[in-house]
Amino acid sequence: MLLDWRFDGFPGRVLWVDLTKGTVQVKEIPHDWLIESMGGKGLATRLLVEWDTTDYEAAMQLQHPVLDRVDVARHPTSPL
Repeated sequence: MLLDWRFDGFPGRVLWVDLTKGTVQVKEIPHDWLIESMGGKGLATRLLVEWDTTDYEAAMQLQHPVLDRVDVARHPTSPL
């Protein structure tokens, strides 16, 4: 179903894939997020911040085997 506020080339929704659970769902992006961020990097950042499901307690337990400190490269939010 197309809504009148959707922009040419952008459907106003994303495909949410959970590889751990093996599920796929379509999530609608709130219209105000699109207007505030104007798409691109701003929208991507908003989606990452608002929909982040990282278990930070578990992530902080990922210790480097040699240095025995948090391994930044293995952290789930690392772009590496």
